[in-house]
Amino acid sequence: KRELERLRQMSPAQAEHSVILNYLDWLASMPWAKASAEHLDLAQARTALDEQHYGLPKVKRRIYEHLAVISLKPDSPAPIL
Repeated sequence: KRELERLRQMSPAQAEHSVILNYLDWLASMPWAKASAEHLDLAQARTALDEQHYGLPKVKRRIYEHLAVISLKPDSPAPIL
């Protein structure tokens, strides 16, 4: 709602107008009604975190712990933080 209101108030000549418009277009094109089956492979998650994200060991460990909790208790409403 906030971005849409900003777009309404903004002149089309402004550079940020096209950025917001593209963002809203992308957001609207997301498949919000589709759900995919959860595939939680902890070994694959750890490998992906180590290979694709350099550094931040505490953050990666916390993400891995969160995924481990979800795999043990999928209906848990535990926040990631």
